[in-house]
Amino acid sequence: FSEIISEVYLQDSLSKDETKNINSQKKSEEQIHAQKLALKLMMKIESSFIFDDCSDNIIPWFEKNKKRLLNVDRFNSGMSVIGQLFGRSPKDETDNIWPLKAIRDIIEKEENDDLDRAICIGKYNSIGVHSVTPQATDMWNAYNEYKEYADKLRYSYNRTATMELYFP
Repeated sequence: FSEIISEVYLQDSLSKDETKNINSQKKSEEQIHAQKLALKLMMKIESSFIFDDCSDNIIPWFEKNKKRLLNVDRFNSGMSVIGQLFGRSPKDETDNIWPLKAIRDIIEKEENDDLDRAICIGKYNSIGVHSVTPQATDMWNAYNEYKEYADKLRYSYNRTATMELYFP
């Protein structure tokens, strides 16, 4: 994971001038396309590993990759990708509330606004293309669903409950 993030994203510690300098050194379109494909493929594989196989994998996977991202100076961009990945998680099977409990635990422990924002973006993007009717029935139904989640999580997962109010 961190190796692909290192190839696709610049280091967090670069100044704006250094970033402009690197960006001015054009990569070929083939290189850019290959990196984007690698990132999409990696997200599908990681998603399958942490969501489909066993949610017990999520916290160890997160902790391992958090350390690696810090080591390669890609923490901020890596948290953005992880957040978007977490935004696509299913509901937890035990209480039928989104997101999975392990992800809620990470949200509460990390208290990272960038991670939270990326999770919201990932969730919104997971909805896909949709049209809104004049009455916006689908949107109101989704709003009521997430408000119900927020009410249920308010005391045990306060930060996650606050995030729930941003959907859809």
